[in-house]
Amino acid sequence: RDVAPSRGLGDVYKRQDIRRHYKNTDIREQQQTYIVDIPEDKNVWKQPLYMFLDQASHTGYSVFDDDSKLVMSGVMYHEESVENKKTYIHTMVEVVTEICLEYGVKHLFHEEVYIDGERVAMSTAESLHYIKSHIQDIGHFHPEISVYGLDIRKWKSELAKPNRYKFSKKNGSKKDNEEKAETMKHVSEIFPLVSLVTDDESDAIGMGICLLYTSPSPRDGATS
Repeated sequence: RDVAPSRGLGDVYKRQDIRRHYKNTDIREQQQTYIVDIPEDKNVWKQPLYMFLDQASHTGYSVFDDDSKLVMSGVMYHEESVENKKTYIHTMVEVVTEICLEYGVKHLFHEEVYIDGERVAMSTAESLHYIKSHIQDIGHFHPEISVYGLDIRKWKSELAKPNRYKFSKKNGSKKDNEEKAETMKHVSEIFPLVSLVTDDESDAIGMGICLLYTSPSPRDGATS
């Protein structure tokens, strides 16, 4: 049974929501995308906006506009205890919802959860499904927001084209670290001036690149 999260701890997690805003001087030259202190006027963004979530150890996210311009990215950090995790998930969903409503996000993408064939602890599997269900609830409470799941291996493979993505053959944190480094390498090729973001953000930006910089894209009706 879900228990209402602690408001005090939820406020702490909101303060741990670190955001970066970007300026695009020429959309035809993605290397001109760079971090700025003050976000651009919303009128320069072509609606609708797309949001991508990497809901792993922490939650990295990115937002792109309909011209494939990177608008913002961020990461929310949390503690590992079970009690704190539930509060964090509720707060994370609240923050994501606020961003969607504030920025006009109409398409929200998260990583799909596939456990079969992987050696994953039961507690990890339950946590991933718990997070997924709460993210999908955003679409139920806000019908104007469409929520989609992305196959993690598929989006990473698309990101690396025309090259091949080097999937790690290790397990656990070593696998995660190797693949996050691989993703950041490909993201930095598109956005070299944005390569200093955290690996959680880099994954979320990579998800956006694979859908918005390739064909077919979500605008063509391809969502998985």
